[in-house]
Amino acid sequence: MILKNTAQESAPLLRALVIALLAACLATGFLGLRFHFIPATVLSVAFVINGCASWLTYRARCARPSPSTNPDVMTGNDDLPAERKTPAHRLTLATVSAFAAIVLGLHLMQHGALASEPLPEIIGNWVGGLALASMLPWFAIGRLLRELDADAVPEKAALDRITREALALSTLLGATVLASRWLSLAPLWAAHAFLIWVLLIAVEYVARFLWGLITASAEPQSRVPVELYSRQIVFSGWNPLINAMRLVEDHFGVSLRSSWAITFVKRAAPTIGGALLLLFWATTSICVVRLDQLAVREHFGRRAGAALEPGLHFKLPWPLGRVRYFPVKTVFSKPIGFVEADEPLPDGPSPAATGDTPRVLLWTQPHGREEFALVLGTQTELLAVNAILFYRIDNDPERFLDYVYGAQNAEEALSAFAHRALMELTRDRSLEQVLATRRDAFARELESAVAEYARTNRLGLEVVDLALVNLHPPIDAAADYLDVISARLDARRAVVEAHGEMAKRLNEQRRARDELVAETRVAAAHRIAQARGEALQFAAVNEAFAAAPAAFRLRTWIETLEESLQGQRFFLVDKRVMDRGGEMLIDARPASGDAAVELE
Repeated sequence: MILKNTAQESAPLLRALVIALLAACLATGFLGLRFHFIPATVLSVAFVINGCASWLTYRARCARPSPSTNPDVMTGNDDLPAERKTPAHRLTLATVSAFAAIVLGLHLMQHGALASEPLPEIIGNWVGGLALASMLPWFAIGRLLRELDADAVPEKAALDRITREALALSTLLGATVLASRWLSLAPLWAAHAFLIWVLLIAVEYVARFLWGLITASAEPQSRVPVELYSRQIVFSGWNPLINAMRLVEDHFGVSLRSSWAITFVKRAAPTIGGALLLLFWATTSICVVRLDQLAVREHFGRRAGAALEPGLHFKLPWPLGRVRYFPVKTVFSKPIGFVEADEPLPDGPSPAATGDTPRVLLWTQPHGREEFALVLGTQTELLAVNAILFYRIDNDPERFLDYVYGAQNAEEALSAFAHRALMELTRDRSLEQVLATRRDAFARELESAVAEYARTNRLGLEVVDLALVNLHPPIDAAADYLDVISARLDARRAVVEAHGEMAKRLNEQRRARDELVAETRVAAAHRIAQARGEALQFAAVNEAFAAAPAAFRLRTWIETLEESLQGQRFFLVDKRVMDRGGEMLIDARPASGDAAVELE
């Protein structure tokens, strides 16, 4: 079945191809960037380039006139005919290809070599299944493209090869993800294959654009230049050699099927194969140092030059030269004073675990597979110290070379000295002094000693931190030591309670004393005020007497008489009664109240 030559029936298929390539680009790009899976990252660049080519074809198809109409009339919104748009298409494809290749190169230089991180098992299962399942839509789109009329879509053969390429790359990606469980090098090999293919098509697009600027292209100007020789050789059939021979016959008019041509190919095959092998061998001289690495370059077993900074470098091809990479930004850890357990212990995980969840570490339970007991200064006490030393390779180029060539095993030397420094810090102290000392101060002192040793002996290691996980007596004596500590705590508690009771009583006595003093001061102030008032009153009386003595006496006599007679019954006797010879008339009637007896 051949589809009709109308844009309305071929354009939806081209639009579906563009959308499929865009979806594949987004999916592989997310997978590569989110999980640092390099094959998917490289593959997303291939989908970007092919998506751009398909989009240009779709735009050209919408602007191309139908064969039943006037060829000079455009059906789209473009103002220029398709023939004059072909150089712009070449420029667009070359620009996109070059930009994508440059971005991919920068990304690989930033993240280092093509080694990928393993995908989680569930993610790997889904990715592998979806990649293999995507074979069906690619196969269907390719089948429909092959049924298009060449007059309506002259680029249908090239687009068909693009769908075959997408089908092959998706299948290879799914197989790589599934095979990475059993073959750890599968992602690395797939990344190399994808990278070579992406660089090949990008370089060919750029080369075809430059060649078009120099000389007129032999391809029809009515087509969008999406066809590539590399894609024709690989995806035109199952035999790349036959595809290459057919390509030479079609484009150069040279038949390679004759006897002399076959003889020529046979003679040239070893030379070409040797050249390819030589080229592949030469690529082993390229090396990339990641941002978190430093490296050393060795030629014939000896160091060549200074330390290699992050970036792209060259060396002699394998096996004449090699590059050794070292992660200078990675922080490593070593247990000090104990041997880590292979599995989490009942008390909690291994001390080297990096989780932030607080743990309860008991003295009576082991914290590692084996703990070392240190003899303290009293020669009768033992102490177990659980510490973790965090260190990394020094990123200074000179000290980095000390690490690479100065010591055969700098990590073990640093660990041995850390144990020795721990013994020196505890040999002149008692158990109580060690446990009573602040942990951070003890850890800083031990860390300073270990860092100074690393600098003095030029180990090329930088001490980042030293964390004390636990300080405790040996496990065999921990229970008895806990009993002793409990008794001491009880004694201290009794002393504290006695001091509290004494302070309470002292406060009560002081309060009573203060109250008595306050009352005495109030009484004294009252007495003083009263005496001052009496003194002022006496002074006033003295002034009044001096002014009128007779009147003062009379007034004083009257006031004294009133005061003395107040509330008393008394009788007034007229003086004339006394003059009559003592005769008196007395009212013998009962007195009412304080009424006085009237005398005649």
